Amino acid sequence: STAGGRIYLTRGLLLELQNEAELAAVVAHELSHHLSGDTEREARSEEESLERELHADLVGVELLHRARYSRAAAFTALRAFSDKEPQVVARMRVLATTLLERDPLSTESSREFNRVKRKLSGR
Repeated sequence: STAGGRIYLTRGLLLELQNEAELAAVVAHELSHHLSGDTEREARSEEESLERELHADLVGVELLHRARYSRAAAFTALRAFSDKEPQVVARMRVLATTLLERDPLSTESSREFNRVKRKLSGR
């Protein structure tokens, strides 16, 4: 997200995500950054950057749940980035311990999400 509160989603990102719940997880994570004011100032260190990401992950999980999406989608969405960003594996470990309880809500996608994803991939 950016300093103005805008959240940009790229075609590449949308194609990496497996379902609508994962998209909601990404948006919830970015919204968490905005709500905590992270977009207004730069992190001073790698440690502070990781702390901000973890905080946004955990707040994002609760936003997901309130929106009636599976909390587990926050974890599964991160898998798409695990080989691209070095901090992601550490974040996944924290989320895994946080999400040990089973989440009864669905991770299924709406027809609209599936239609857009097919269109983006050229199928």
